[in-house]
Amino acid sequence: MKGANTGPFNGLPPTGATVVLPGADFIRVDAGKIRSVQGYFDSGALPRALGLDVIVQPKAIGPFGFGTSVRASNGNTATPGAFSITWLEARTAEEQKEVSESSRKVAMEMLSMPGFISWLGVGVGDRMMTITAWESANAMAPLMKGGKHRSAVERFFSPELARGAATGVWIPARLNPRWIRCTACSKMVDSEKAAGKCACGAALPAPLAYW
Repeated sequence: MKGANTGPFNGLPPTGATVVLPGADFIRVDAGKIRSVQGYFDSGALPRALGLDVIVQPKAIGPFGFGTSVRASNGNTATPGAFSITWLEARTAEEQKEVSESSRKVAMEMLSMPGFISWLGVGVGDRMMTITAWESANAMAPLMKGGKHRSAVERFFSPELARGAATGVWIPARLNPRWIRCTACSKMVDSEKAAGKCACGAALPAPLAYW
């Protein structure tokens, strides 16, 4: 089968990508009539063609739960001065989808906010969490003044959404230095102390973002 992705797929917008899906149909004929048609194909070919990861994992093993995560960053490499952490427990699969969609919209808004560094969204079972890094605690103040975040908060306090939730602002007690490996001698170097140059004399790559 061949086609183009012109419509939404699992809640994601159309990509316009061309999809080629190889497979085989086995037709059983009895007395000149078709009795059954059974098709076989690579079920991962379609999502891979759309640039999606195909991950097979258990829901839980003992005390460990498994889920999915997503990160959004605008390239800000500043040292985090505060983290806002929110978790919410959904009651149904429909609520999980609603919270995921709302979180994506909020993250899109935050990308252009002054002082925003990066955002991490995590879903494990019914528990959904976001961790957002900011340059300072004051940088997140615009979230409650309007936009998608304010709408999401109002939706939570309505009678229809979630079993419960918690939120808070966390200030780092200590941030250790960022280490970067020298591409010339393979030594791991304290990027803050090195100031861009390894002891071997080679220029160091740019340090990784804190969050």
